[in-house]
Amino acid sequence: MNLEIFLIIFIAIILTAIVTYMIANKIHKANFDIHEIKAKAKAKAIEYESEIELKNKTTKIENEEQKIKIEKQQINELKNKTKKIYDEHQNQLQLTTTILEDVANIKIDDAKDMLIELSRDLAKEQVGKIYQDEFISIKQNLKEKSAQLLLDASSRYVTDFVETNFTTTIKITDDKLKGKIIGKNGKNIKALKDILHVDILLDNELDNITISNFNIYRREVAKKTIIALLDDGRINENKIETTQEYIKANMDKEIMIESKALLKRLGINNIHDELTYLVGKLKYRTSYGQNALLHTIEVSKLSGLIASEVGANVLLAKRAGLLHDIGKALTAEENRNHVDIGAELAKKYKEPKEVINAIYAHHEYEEPQSLEAYAVCIADSLSAGRVGARSGMLESYIKRVEQIELICSQKSCVEQAYAIDGAKEVRVLVKSKEIKDEETYALASQLALEIAEQVSYPGEIKVNVIREHRAIDYAKH
Repeated sequence: MNLEIFLIIFIAIILTAIVTYMIANKIHKANFDIHEIKAKAKAKAIEYESEIELKNKTTKIENEEQKIKIEKQQINELKNKTKKIYDEHQNQLQLTTTILEDVANIKIDDAKDMLIELSRDLAKEQVGKIYQDEFISIKQNLKEKSAQLLLDASSRYVTDFVETNFTTTIKITDDKLKGKIIGKNGKNIKALKDILHVDILLDNELDNITISNFNIYRREVAKKTIIALLDDGRINENKIETTQEYIKANMDKEIMIESKALLKRLGINNIHDELTYLVGKLKYRTSYGQNALLHTIEVSKLSGLIASEVGANVLLAKRAGLLHDIGKALTAEENRNHVDIGAELAKKYKEPKEVINAIYAHHEYEEPQSLEAYAVCIADSLSAGRVGARSGMLESYIKRVEQIELICSQKSCVEQAYAIDGAKEVRVLVKSKEIKDEETYALASQLALEIAEQVSYPGEIKVNVIREHRAIDYAKH
């Protein structure tokens, strides 16, 4: 009984579930159909709205096209009208130009050229003024002391011209002494030549003994030896040798004394005795007729002067300047170039690297590596290159002056040009009616460039353009 009831209930539940499912399925399908109908209706509405909007836009586009067409027609009409006005204007302009040319008696192309020329002159004047202002501004910012230093230094040492001389003369008036010099069968004069290593010429007409040799030291020893022999009165081979040795010893002592005094004046200390002696011996050495010791002193002082202006070590620069040509004291004995000899000596006696570098650099064996070395190179060029410093310089100096003056005088606006101050400055007098004040700066720069390109010279040349306008009248009764 209970089982039957359970089965009935179970079947009822299953039937209820089936019925419920079927009802739910029907409801779901009905809802789907409703949504489908709504979607179709909405799509239909959208399609209808789109058709209306498309129709409206099409109408609007057609209206715009019509409007553009009308505006295009108006533009063409305006263009034609403008062209007509332009043609009329051109005809009127041509007529006006013809009338103006007839009235002014000048063609329009000529008028254009005149206007261009006027504009060019005006622009030139304005550019000259701008250049003047810029030039003054830049010049004020330069290190004027350094430039002025080179000019002062080069002009400071303009001295007399040198003359190369390879002979020394001794005045002798006593015929007996002449006879002793010659000796029996010329024995004494032959011994003098052989021992002293010089040529000796006895001039009876001028009462002179001429000693000839390119080595100044050897010539000086020979001169003093012969004078000592003449004072003693005894002349023979043995006496010549002992006197020569005595003279050499005394001269070497004098060289050391003079050299030490020189070092003291220059304020240079702690130099080896061998170098001190060789510095003094430069007194008896020349280069192109210029005395090597005087050149060395000049270079030492100038190097110190330049070093003080550029903030370098003054004493070190003077030391390097003093020793830059030290090798020349031994070139006659060693037959090598003075740069290598000098550098070896400086290394041997533990001189500073700046000194060694200056010895090499002043003849471009290597680049200067310090301000002191640069100072020595500049000082060496100034001392060797100044007017009259070396034989053969006068001719090149005159040629340089003529060349500088010619370059300046070739300008049509230049009235006169002349070099002064050892050709370290050229003064250019210009015609005041042909050039304005503002243009003188440009002319000075142009001349400076041409001189730098065409003329070879040490240091620098100052170009001084002078424009002077004079107003003259006369007082009359």
